[in-house]
Amino acid sequence: MIERKFPMQQGDLDYFCSIYAVINLLHTKGQVADLSAAGVLFTKLIEAIDAEDGGSVAATATRGVYREDVLWLLEVLGHECSKSQKPTARQIVEGAGKGAIVFFKAPGEQFDHYTVVSADATEDRLALFDSYDFEAILRDGDRWTLNGKTVEILNLYVLG
Repeated sequence: MIERKFPMQQGDLDYFCSIYAVINLLHTKGQVADLSAAGVLFTKLIEAIDAEDGGSVAATATRGVYREDVLWLLEVLGHECSKSQKPTARQIVEGAGKGAIVFFKAPGEQFDHYTVVSADATEDRLALFDSYDFEAILRDGDRWTLNGKTVEILNLYVLG
């Protein structure tokens, strides 16, 4: 899925893709104007994780978040969000118009990821606004692919 090599980038050693997806989503909705504003939100989320009973930035960095935690991350920043499991293409496209994140994994690989679905998504091409620079998840019959490899879209998070 991803060839990790030097120089390292976000996601090669950490599991902060959920945090990046939340901030990127808010940017696509015009609520995060620049890197300075993104840094303020990143700091707020990191501090909230540490302040939460049982929260651990170290655990988040090395293991990621539970799927329910994306709802909490958005709530910390003052946004409500709904979650759907194993969403249909239509649900994803409709959600993208409101602002959406998908969580997917690559079967048989140690790779999963949170990413923003762009508002111009279609049922055959989910355009992405992604921290790894992935461009799109494509539909190939009954399956989704990313860079030619099958992925399973497990969760959809929609603002609103």
